[in-house]
Amino acid sequence: MPATFVGDGPEAEAIHSANPDAEITGWLTPDEVQAHLARARALVFPSLWFEGQPLVPIEALVRGLPVVCGAWSAAAEVVRDGENGVIYTTATVAALTEALGRVAALPPFHDDALAEKMAPKRHLARLLEIYGGMLARAN
Repeated sequence: MPATFVGDGPEAEAIHSANPDAEITGWLTPDEVQAHLARARALVFPSLWFEGQPLVPIEALVRGLPVVCGAWSAAAEVVRDGENGVIYTTATVAALTEALGRVAALPPFHDDALAEKMAPKRHLARLLEIYGGMLARAN
């Protein structure tokens, strides 16, 4: 299975050792990242940490790109297993491999509700509301 790792980091050498054909792009501009998302079959978000709602999986889902993630990740809060992505429950190579095998069976989708909820203007308005509430309590 072809794999592209957008970004760079301390695991690049281990990735190349495990899969010499994997592409590691190095750090890219936001437009270059979007171009990679446009060509992808799925976004794989295999973080072993609980992420505080990462935006990359949301960006992928909004553009109709399925997301594969672990159940422990906050990304799983927006992924509907078997509908717009695949959620795996154990942090093992076997579980991730099985999850990747399920991507081809996913139906096409477009999540208008998520796109509306995460629109940049709405996101900004929500942040300003939160910050305003915090500042009001501080005074």
